[in-house]
Amino acid sequence: MTPFSQEAMSEATAAKEMLVRQLESRAGVRLVDIGAETVPGTADRRLILRVHVQNASDLGLPPEINGIPVRVVVADYRLE
Repeated sequence: MTPFSQEAMSEATAAKEMLVRQLESRAGVRLVDIGAETVPGTADRRLILRVHVQNASDLGLPPEINGIPVRVVVADYRLE
């Protein structure tokens, strides 16, 4: 995988911080992070924001923030 540019990572980090501020009081949100996905129909990869939630629910998330797609990951994380 080709690493992303410092500029792309900085933009993704700023978008992540905006999303965290929007979601910080929402129950069920476990984590917000930066990931990557393959662009459909290509071999290209792009940065995405991932919102990890306990239950699938309508969070009213925007489809993207500053051009960076937002995805939901449903997982109930627990210490073992």
